[in-house]
Formats: sequence, C-alpha cells, structure tokens
Amino acid sequence: MNPILLIMGTVLLLLGVAGAEPDTPHPILWVTDDQGKQPFVQVDYSGQTIDQISYATPDFGKTFLVVNITVANNGYYDVYTNPGDYRVEVNNVKYIYDSVSYSLDDIGKTVLDMAHLGDGKQTSGYLVFQIPVNSTEFALIFDNYIPMDVRYNNTDVKRYVQVDYSGEVIDSDNYPYREPGIGEEYLLVGITTANHGYDDVYTNPDYYRVEVNNVKYAFDNVSYNLDNIGKPIIDQVELGNGGQISGYLVFHIPVNSTEFALIFDDGVYHQRSEVRYNNSDVEI
Repeated sequence: MNPILLIMGTVLLLLGVAGAEPDTPHPILWVTDDQGKQPFVQVDYSGQTIDQISYATPDFGKTFLVVNITVANNGYYDVYTNPGDYRVEVNNVKYIYDSVSYSLDDIGKTVLDMAHLGDGKQTSGYLVFQIPVNSTEFALIFDNYIPMDVRYNNTDVKRYVQVDYSGEVIDSDNYPYREPGIGEEYLLVGITTANHGYDDVYTNPDYYRVEVNNVKYAFDNVSYNLDNIGKPIIDQVELGNGGQISGYLVFHIPVNSTEFALIFDDGVYHQRSEVRYNNSDVEI
C-alpha cells in the first residue's frame, strides 16, 4: 500500500447538484448552543494509491486512489451520507467513486456506507477512485444536495522514489583480471534507494546509469566482485512502501572526469515513478 500520497489539495464544495436524492426523512434544522454557534459537517480524509485490489486493476493510465474518510455532524439535526456523495478532484477534473470500493474487504478495509448522522455522530470508511497516474494532489468533495457548511482537513497524495548517492574513483588494482578500457577508470558509487508511497518499487543494477558529460554509462560486471574490497552490490529486490536498500555499483567512465549524475530508471513498468536525488551531480 502506498501512503500518497502525500501537496495540500484545494478545498472545494459543490451544493445543490441535479439528480441527487429529492428528499430526506428529516428536515435540516439548526442546532445551536447558547453562544449560537453555526453547525457544520467535518470531513477528514487522507489518501494512498494502490495498483490492484483483489483481482481488479485500474484502467490504462490510471491508478487506484484509496481515500480514508471520516464524516462528523456537528450541530445539524440530520446529515445523510452515501458513497455517491463524494468526488475527488484532480487537475480540475472530478472523479466519482469506483465500484471496486465494494471489494475493499479483500485488503482489510471497510467501505464507507450510507448513513444518517444525528447531531454529534460520525462515520468512517474508505472509498476507491481511479485517478491519472503521476497525480500529486487531490481534493475530496462532499457533494451533499442540502447546502451545509462543510469543513475539511484535506491532505495530499504524494509518492516518490528517493535515491541518495556518492562516488569515488577506485584503483583498478583491486580487479587484476578486469582492467578498465583505455582512457577509462572505475567509479564506485554508493547508492541508497527508498520507496516513499508506492505499492512496490523494483531495484536492479540494470536500472542505474551514470551520466558524465551528457553520456550515459551502464554498470560494469566487475560490480559482482565488489566483495573483494568489502562492499555489497546493490541487489535486485522489491521494495514495499517505506522500504529501502543500500549497496554499490561500479561504472567505467572517462579518466579525469570531475562530476557525474546517477540516474535511476526502472523501466516501462514503473515509468510513472517520481525520482528525487540528493543532488543532480556529484564531484568526484
């Protein structure tokens, strides 16, 4: 699972939408205290993205956004809520909840059900929406057909891969059976890769390149002999949300190079990944 997310979304409220339920079993009445405070509906929410729920996968170019919602009635006689009352807005486009919400019990979550909330009552649950991949923020909208004061603690959906690295040129004498090519030298790069918010991120030595003077270089197979100098190679693993891995790779680069940039490119499967680096280039 991926906590998304997670930049603050814009708080939005739609009132009086056509096609909503025509009536309610109770009139909406103000319930005020001695100070005459105005009632309001509190909607607290947060979101995380996920790539699959049960056997369902999102449409092409979309990802599942699982939103945890708590709705509380503070002062109204009755607040009616059901899944059809909620939208998420991403880049000025509103999305309704997806029916896969009713499979949330397969991942241990409870769908937000319809309910009538009396004054002081609240309900909590989850809804699933399909939003574009690479979305960085969203706003949840409680679109009730009766005009009410709705207040949000909206949070954002953010996920990225963090790659921290540093490098140094090493003596090729450590590899007597594998000298670098003419005009080249070995660059040893220490790498830490961390998954922040994705369901999974795959690392593989082939996913890393170093760029020197606008030329990209793949890792050298001599990396598999790093134990000769007491360094572990960064291995092929699957990182769950919050997971990280550290290790080393060796690249051959032109002699007398003064700086390089490491590039993490995990291929088509995760081309949506946002990658953040500890710096864009490193002095050698």
